[in-house]
Amino acid sequence: MPVVGKTAAEIAARAATFRRLAQIQLEHPDFAALNISFRPETANILAECYFALSEAYKIERLPPGSRTNWIKAAALVAATVCAVNPLRPAGRSDSLEWLYINPQFALLCAYGHARSVFLPDRFDEKRRFYQSFQNVVLPSLAPIIAEGNASNGVFKSTWKITLSDSEKSYLDLLVSSFVLLDESGRV
Repeated sequence: MPVVGKTAAEIAARAATFRRLAQIQLEHPDFAALNISFRPETANILAECYFALSEAYKIERLPPGSRTNWIKAAALVAATVCAVNPLRPAGRSDSLEWLYINPQFALLCAYGHARSVFLPDRFDEKRRFYQSFQNVVLPSLAPIIAEGNASNGVFKSTWKITLSDSEKSYLDLLVSSFVLLDESGRV
């Protein structure tokens, strides 16, 4: 069953986008050597979580009837990817690059959604930006992630989540960061 306010077709289309972006990431030469895996059903979990998060954020932060702009949506996509952590080691995972694979995938997904590149110029800025995504915890998504993992991405529940104050604060900061990057012209 889909997220309240979204059709199964909308969720399936978003899952297909996540699958396509994961394939792009996995085929990139820098990632191919890292032995990364992405289970196709994880795309369903990402789609359900993204729409649940987006709908909950809209209720809290947007006037009724308005739509999320691309920059805000990109930030929510990045937060979702980092909360789910969809890319996993298919073998050994002691490489330093492993620290950044899900944050890099999150930014690829944000780029695909917002049609802007959110990458700071210098390595130190890039590293800090990636590190800011490493420990994303969105407790309101935990039951969706758990059901998706237990059922190989096949959902029976209908989701309408409520964001905690700390989740709202984190998402507001993330959206603000994305807006500032966009406005700075460094995207």
